[in-house]
Amino acid sequence: MERFYDPTLGEVLLDGENIKNLKLEWLMSQIGLVTQEPTLLSLSIRDNIAYGRDASSLQIEDAAKTAHAHTFIISLEKGYDTQVGRVGLSLTEEQKIRLLVVRVVLSNPCILLLDEVTGGIDFEAERSVQEDLDLLMLGRSTIIIARRISLIKNADFIAVMQKGRLMEIGTHYELIASDGLYAEILRCEEAAKLPKR
Repeated sequence: MERFYDPTLGEVLLDGENIKNLKLEWLMSQIGLVTQEPTLLSLSIRDNIAYGRDASSLQIEDAAKTAHAHTFIISLEKGYDTQVGRVGLSLTEEQKIRLLVVRVVLSNPCILLLDEVTGGIDFEAERSVQEDLDLLMLGRSTIIIARRISLIKNADFIAVMQKGRLMEIGTHYELIASDGLYAEILRCEEAAKLPKR
């Protein structure tokens, strides 16, 4: 989707147009990406959020409030001026994801790519991040790559892949009713959430 490489078979269409025919810079400006391994530069939180954009402090703080990250940011000793990355403060995976979500809110893309966003955090942190992602997805075309069903169960279409092959496609409830691979994954996920005795 982001044209880091082109498909060897088939094509990727955006509103019926092959993305190979679109200007790469324009395409990239339409896409917001949030991954499970958020990379922060050795800059302030403010500069990490605004990276590559001209944004005022007010716009950055408004985006942080929308993404429910403002409270944690201002709780830091230097707030938005806190240095992060290799030479700065170490943040938790959840906090890093929240900063990426703020960055996406600020850029306001039409298309959202969520690539294993909650894969590196526990179920408790996932619940908190999930609420922010649900808000972020409103009004956007969203492609979610996930191993945890909790992130995708409200999707319009779910494609279940195994070893590069499409195994099932449908809604959450259709896939549960078919009692195939998706239902099996869901049962395993629910079992993992049960408290240990």
